[in-house]
Amino acid sequence: MVNNVSITNTSEFEGTLSTHLSQAKPVYTLFYGSWCPDCTAGRLRMISYSLTYQAEPHVKKVFEGKDVTLITATVERSEYRGNSEYPYRKNAQVQLKCVPTLLAWKNGSPVKRLEEGELLNDQKIEDLIKSSQ
Repeated sequence: MVNNVSITNTSEFEGTLSTHLSQAKPVYTLFYGSWCPDCTAGRLRMISYSLTYQAEPHVKKVFEGKDVTLITATVERSEYRGNSEYPYRKNAQVQLKCVPTLLAWKNGSPVKRLEEGELLNDQKIEDLIKSSQ
């Protein structure tokens, strides 16, 4: 069964990750935001908006029934956008470049990453899961 853990504050990340990495279950982190990227009006805006909202439930669906920990970390647009000092960007292991991003962890380090549209591909998510077991 999936152990879903939510983080809403970047200051919680290190401790939460450390706690779960010390356990026997594989650990994955999903970085996402409830906002859409800056796009022009119309269809492009809706596609971007849709991707952000589809990634989280889609990833959770693929993880259903697996004995893993999925840490979902909220990325606040006002803090993230244009801020090179944003904690997830500066974190040597995370190095967040875009949202959404999914990381697989093994032996205390990330071993595989999926970004943006890759998170809507079941096979890529399954491959990521296999890479950390």
